[in-house]
Amino acid sequence: MKFLLRFWYLILLALMVSLLSAVGLLYLQREDWIQPPGEEEAPAGDPVPGMSDAYSGWNYDISSIEDLRVKMEAERENIRKERNRLEVLEKRVLSEVEELERVRDEITEIREAINADYVEIRESEKANLAQLAKVYTEMRPEAAVKILVDLDIELVVKILSGMNEEPASRILAEMSAAPEESRMRGMASRITQLMQQVKE
Repeated sequence: MKFLLRFWYLILLALMVSLLSAVGLLYLQREDWIQPPGEEEAPAGDPVPGMSDAYSGWNYDISSIEDLRVKMEAERENIRKERNRLEVLEKRVLSEVEELERVRDEITEIREAINADYVEIRESEKANLAQLAKVYTEMRPEAAVKILVDLDIELVVKILSGMNEEPASRILAEMSAAPEESRMRGMASRITQLMQQVKE
């Protein structure tokens, strides 16, 4: 700031030279802007009769600018409509995302409930199988075989797997002692194979 105050007269001189240059240029170009007196008016086809070519060009530039302004307004309106459409789409997408999250939470709750029920059912099944194994352990092998032969083979395998080795082997021996054409004999070998797989 002190520098500017020290050389204020130079700054003032530069401003005056600049101003005088601008005025001089305008004075030299005066014929292009103002029609000299006594000249005929421009033909009827000119946009503004009696004005110079420079003014007509300037007028043309103004109309071009106006056209650009109209185009910009139309483009701005298109952008506004597109923005509104995108806002509607965004709200719809957010709504669908919320719905998906709600459904996912429900699925998670159902899965957890199913897992809990499955564990409970498995525990209940284990308890039932243990009870059945105890019942068949206390039965005579001949009587047990007569009942087991009518049961599903997988259930028989589970029951025998829950029994001690001695009663289970007596039941299998009873099945194996049946005649060759008997269903019990084939069932005994199949049960033995399945029990082996269960142990593995």
